[in-house]
Amino acid sequence: MNFYGIGHAMIDIHALVSDADFDQLLNNKAFPLIEGSAVHPETETFNALLKEVLAIAVNKCASPELTQNRRIEDYVVRTSGGTTANILKTAARFGTITHFTGAIGKVTSEDGSYRLDADALFLSQQLAKHFVIPDLNPAEGQTGRYLVIRSNSGREAYAACPSAAKLLEPEFINEEYASQADCMIIEGLQCMNKPLMKQIEKICYKYEVPLVIDVASAVGAEALSQWYERLCKTIPVFVFANKEEAAVLGSSLPKLFTKDGEPLNNNPYTVYILKKGTDGAKAWYKKSQEKLVPAISCSVRCEAADAVDATGAGDGFAAAFLVRWFSKTRKVFTKKTLLRHCLTLGAQTAAKIVEHYGCEL
Repeated sequence: MNFYGIGHAMIDIHALVSDADFDQLLNNKAFPLIEGSAVHPETETFNALLKEVLAIAVNKCASPELTQNRRIEDYVVRTSGGTTANILKTAARFGTITHFTGAIGKVTSEDGSYRLDADALFLSQQLAKHFVIPDLNPAEGQTGRYLVIRSNSGREAYAACPSAAKLLEPEFINEEYASQADCMIIEGLQCMNKPLMKQIEKICYKYEVPLVIDVASAVGAEALSQWYERLCKTIPVFVFANKEEAAVLGSSLPKLFTKDGEPLNNNPYTVYILKKGTDGAKAWYKKSQEKLVPAISCSVRCEAADAVDATGAGDGFAAAFLVRWFSKTRKVFTKKTLLRHCLTLGAQTAAKIVEHYGCEL
């Protein structure tokens, strides 16, 4: 198998703080944090927040109250991130050939020369470590970062700063990788980039490559709704959405989805997967776009024994689903049986991922 992905090149930073420190960060008016939600501050504000979180971690390491020596890595963990990259690196663990195209940060000198920033080098190394072939293009700004702040009692807040990651250009797309792929994978936010989406649609149609869209956020769902019908009528489309994202699709496209985001019979998707967290997932498949052809659907539950961090669990689920769907043995089964196999492998993979920080197996 061969998967090709285009998405936001991001570094995930996981920080563990005390409940008192967590409350202090929430109450600091300089940082627009919201408990349980993701915010998108400007680069300067994000960097100030990250500096404050790192200072908290350093103070913890130096605290005389600790009975044993601790390292900064005990409180702050960096991993490669970004929805598309997470899907690809998980798929690679199943033996899939994977290529990833993204934009990374660069530092430009007065003479016009530039060097990659430290996070760009780290991301490239991490992708290669996970057997993903990186195709990373330098762009102005710093490499994208996603900060997960978690308290001792399990409370969480999130901050995202895509920066250079958003600067994807149509010419970044590697047509050779796309032509050899079983599917092309993108995130919902890519639908905000009209020139990029036109090129993606053109290439998928030219090489008859299915397009996989992991919605990944409510904003991504809103952006996808502008392209959804057009894409589905041109190329095979696989959509992965969680309950919040599906609800946005339902309100944006009421003729195609229920208010809860379940597809109606006239919906022109090929495969649609609704991720429900610990409640599992449900999938629909349509052999034809004809309105009178009924969809096949099935669902599974998901259970995790030792959950540590849910970041990337949905991405890992999507990767395992796609690996099973595009496997050579898929033609042996009926589509309903194949759907159940895909959902089961996805749930099992997600249950393993939540045992680690970031999307790691």
